[in-house]
Amino acid sequence: NQILDLGDCKIENSKLKINTGTNATMTSTIEIQDNNVSSFEVRAKPNDDCDISYFEVSNDGGLTFSQQYNLVGFLNTPLNFSTPGKPVQAKITLRSDADNSKPELDNFVLIVKR
Repeated sequence: NQILDLGDCKIENSKLKINTGTNATMTSTIEIQDNNVSSFEVRAKPNDDCDISYFEVSNDGGLTFSQQYNLVGFLNTPLNFSTPGKPVQAKITLRSDADNSKPELDNFVLIVKR
């Protein structure tokens, strides 16, 4: 998916970062799949400060999103949508605090499955 809205994020040195504030959410474009998808998996390269950052995924065109999945803890993990659907969209929220001052995401790949 491509970026629809950077929100308070920015791209710097090919990495997704917080532009202003302590929370920033990037939303991808909606990608219509040929068949209904019922599960997904995320591959990404977060830095060590992404411990409190998360992603959410939709397969109904962004009307509803999955629960918030930790950007570090749920990588390479098969996850299920509550119902099958075709229009897939992702949101990534970078969060910072005293222990996670500069969250950065080098890449994010969403793999959807029937």
